[in-house]
Amino acid sequence: MLDEKHDDAIREGSDNDQNIYCMGSIAGHNVVIACLPAGQIGNNPAATVATQMQAAFKGLRFGLMVGIGGGVPSAEADIRLGDVVVSQPRWTFGGVVQYDFGRRTPDGLERIGSLNSPPQILLSAVTATQAREIGGESTLFHHISTLERISAFQRRRAGLDLLFNAAYNHEHGATCDRCSVESRISRPERESGAEVTVHYGTIASGNQVIKDAAKRDRWQAYGAGTAAAYAKELLSVIPAADVMKTHRAGEAMDGVASQSSERCRQPRSPDQASCKRRKISISSSSENVYTESDQYLNWLDTTKLDEHHGFLWIKGNAGTGKSTLMKFALLNARKTMNGCTVLSFFFNARGEDMEKSTVGTYRSLLLQLLEHLPALQNSVFGPFSVSTLNFCADRQWDVELLKTLLDQAIRDLGDSAVVRGMIQFFEHMGDLAVSNGISFRVCFSSRHYPYITIRNGLELVLDGQDGHLQDITEYIESELKIGKNKTAQQIRDELQRKSSGIFMWVVLVVGILNKESDRGQAHNLQRKLREIPGDLHTLFRDILTRDTHNKDGLILCIQWVLFARQPLSPEQLYHAILSGVDLEAVTALDPEEITQDVIKRFILDSSKGLAEATKSKGQRVQFIHESVRDFLLKENGLGIVWPEYGNNFQGQSHDRLKQCCLDYISMDIATPLNLPDKLPKASSDEAAVLRESATQRYPFLQYAVRNVLYHADAAHGDVSQVDFLDSFPLPQWIKLDNLFEKHEIRRHTKHATLPGGYYDNALQAALTGGSKEIVALLLDKGANVNAQGGYYSSALYTASATGYTEVVMLLLDKGANVNAQGGHYGNALQAASTWGHKEIVMLLLDKGANVNAQGGHYGNGLQAASTWGHKEIVMLLLDKGANVNAQGGHYGNGLQAASHKGHHKIVALLQEHIKLQVSK
Repeated sequence: MLDEKHDDAIREGSDNDQNIYCMGSIAGHNVVIACLPAGQIGNNPAATVATQMQAAFKGLRFGLMVGIGGGVPSAEADIRLGDVVVSQPRWTFGGVVQYDFGRRTPDGLERIGSLNSPPQILLSAVTATQAREIGGESTLFHHISTLERISAFQRRRAGLDLLFNAAYNHEHGATCDRCSVESRISRPERESGAEVTVHYGTIASGNQVIKDAAKRDRWQAYGAGTAAAYAKELLSVIPAADVMKTHRAGEAMDGVASQSSERCRQPRSPDQASCKRRKISISSSSENVYTESDQYLNWLDTTKLDEHHGFLWIKGNAGTGKSTLMKFALLNARKTMNGCTVLSFFFNARGEDMEKSTVGTYRSLLLQLLEHLPALQNSVFGPFSVSTLNFCADRQWDVELLKTLLDQAIRDLGDSAVVRGMIQFFEHMGDLAVSNGISFRVCFSSRHYPYITIRNGLELVLDGQDGHLQDITEYIESELKIGKNKTAQQIRDELQRKSSGIFMWVVLVVGILNKESDRGQAHNLQRKLREIPGDLHTLFRDILTRDTHNKDGLILCIQWVLFARQPLSPEQLYHAILSGVDLEAVTALDPEEITQDVIKRFILDSSKGLAEATKSKGQRVQFIHESVRDFLLKENGLGIVWPEYGNNFQGQSHDRLKQCCLDYISMDIATPLNLPDKLPKASSDEAAVLRESATQRYPFLQYAVRNVLYHADAAHGDVSQVDFLDSFPLPQWIKLDNLFEKHEIRRHTKHATLPGGYYDNALQAALTGGSKEIVALLLDKGANVNAQGGYYSSALYTASATGYTEVVMLLLDKGANVNAQGGHYGNALQAASTWGHKEIVMLLLDKGANVNAQGGHYGNGLQAASTWGHKEIVMLLLDKGANVNAQGGHYGNGLQAASHKGHHKIVALLQEHIKLQVSK
């Protein structure tokens, strides 16, 4: 497509830029081309390539995304393989809509945002190109013809453009050579006679990879070629002088980048991600551990940046107070580092994906950086990677793209004034800052594992630090309410010695001793302290097993906190636990009767103090510390505490949570909520009022409705769900699910599971996947083995056509009618003969299939086998008495079918058989 090719040029860019560029000219325009790395597809890799290209070529005016995509033919768009689709603004859309982008809500995906329109110069060029096409002056086909000299791009190599029924399942190899002819859709020749048509309108873009119904790999080269030819046609109508008058791409993004930042100011802060949910104040000792340590002082010393590259790593065991110290470090940095930009991120393993992932870290830091230094926005972002759509909070980010953007941000700072990989990246940032003379520092905290060696950096280990131990002493003095006598002091001293520097252990033990003292058991405090294990995980075990009070509620509470699909609110958890231990106690929630304090104490008692509600807005219940989850899951605490569950705790837990959901939705909720028999329209105010009332009075209802099947599915591998599905209250579930649905079109009908459709019944649908186990299950549950209907007519016909021998045997053993008529091929024998399934043909004949049964597309089995060249099946049918002269079907008889298809050996075989019959 290039008129001339240019030599590689010296360019700016990032060390991370791994693009290989091809440069040249088209119609007087300088053009640079880059391809996605082999094997990488989708928006994120494309955005990474484009961002790096923009950084390398500062003079870019605009970009074109040229490639291949999937098409869905319709009455409005007669789109065919090899056609060109051009994005063009329409209605409120800018030309491209990301269909899988939006907010995740309980009702599904709510799509938000749209991509900006292309630059005006390109829109004008599209109009000019359309005018040339109408006037017969288009040179598109000339450009396409130049590709003919390259074998891979030749139209003839692409093969036939075949369209099949949308419901047809392509199961016969990488091509459609063996796909059912009868499932093809006949399309007329195009009036223009042109092989390529250009379509204009809205393109659907997404991060999901959607598999085409039929793979067309051999069309991809030709399709890519026609798209490239259109790109050349488009550039050829744009005067080069007009391009030079436009803004550079970076300048054109000023407004877009500003809008993006404004919409995306959602970085995770300590308030959101909760560095510490418990009320542990930051004492002067914590400050001293940090501010008076040699590591901290060296970290601040600008003259030593070359030694440590600004990297300080705080390490400590679980519960030693790392989060508390990091909270102080952040507050101290904001207070004392005047003139500096301070960014922060706190991992929250109990939170959403963006709160506990590397992607979330990079995204948050980048957003905060741009918020503090808005001047960076225009230099960091290229025109291809940022818009008011794709830089929003719900965007599916790519780690490499974010690293590239952060890398570019640090470089531009110099111009303008999972764990291992992240540490390596921050090391790289430190190296980059030192080389650019930038004062850049990173303070990072974690446990001791995984062990990672860093080239440059400082380490501050909390375990055994004098200041840290003093901090524990001060906490004990402040929070242990047992008096000031000699015995009390001995208890404090012993508590200090036994803590081993684990702050979380101290917090838990102080609570236990205070509770014992409140019960008037002061004389037992020393004995109680001696009985308490000194190891944090052993303490968790002791807390969970020290008494059998409300054991059932404790286990259920732990199961909900561990395995709920998303963290529950205190109100939800209150009803969720009651639904499993005392269903009769579940009534409409009255905040005057069941106060927040009542719910808080209920959760405290049910969890034995190991779970609590977050302090942030929109409270959710979680463990008091991540070490609790670690003990239960990673250290086999579940098996230690409750060995009766064996190795199947997770499966049994999901089964129990499913039962809680089922019992909850099975209650008579319609009466207290005054639900009408017919729900108001989903988008109406009346429906909104009903949803709000249901959520307030029965806070667990929406979760139970939307997740009862999720928990059943999660449990299925360990616990059978057959009985559950047999007795599932579908009408009740449909009504409640429709209650919470905000979009009328997404509501279920009352007949959601009645037979019908392409497969007509579940047995036929299961057969297309060849699962003998599912077929056997359905038959055991009463499925009619001879049910008629659907595309494949019957179960035996389906299995015979698709070649599942074991399933055919099962169906025959269950009484399937071997001579049942129906379907495109008339009967099972003809279907098996068509597709060449010799073993199935033998099975059917042994079970009494009529070898001369008439009907169907090929008239009989012999003609079907002759048509497709299955010689061994032809011989088998002849041996079983097939009438070689039988008339009917598409080709009249078997000999004519074999002759038409050129199967010479079968023709000779049939002729020989005819001679034998004549001689007899």
